[in-house]
Amino acid sequence: MDDFNQLTTYLQRLSGETRRRFDPHPFDLMSIKYFYESQNQNIGYIARDVETQEIIAYSIVKYGYITHDSFRLQS
Repeated sequence: MDDFNQLTTYLQRLSGETRRRFDPHPFDLMSIKYFYESQNQNIGYIARDVETQEIIAYSIVKYGYITHDSFRLQS
């Protein structure tokens, strides 16, 4: 199973509360692939359980920032 498929499974298992707070993109496979392949502005990192190789954490790094976020980022 490739990283995109595993990431889709990981994201779909998140609680509704977590999804509402950290929804970086829709959680279906096509949207996840588009998020990374089309914009070239995002890098995703995954952490895996050493024994099971299951994804246990996920983060996104976006190049640059949105102008209205500058105050939040500087504080």
